[in-house]
Amino acid sequence: MFSQSLLAELTRWTLALVISLIALHHCQPLLDAFSEHAMAAGCHSHEQSDSHMHHHQHNH
Repeated sequence: MFSQSLLAELTRWTLALVISLIALHHCQPLLDAFSEHAMAAGCHSHEQSDSHMHHHQHNH
C-alpha cells in the first residue's frame, strides 16, 4: 500500500515538473523573466566576488 502511494506521488510530481518545463519552454515572457533574473543574480554574485578578491588583494 505504501509503495503504491509513493509511486503515485512520484508520478504526480514528475508530471507537474514536465508540465512546468514545457510551459516555461513555450512561454516567452516567462522565459525572458527567468533569463533576466539569472543574469541579475550572476552579475551580483560576480560583483561580490570581485570586491571580495579586491579586499584580499589589499590585505596582502
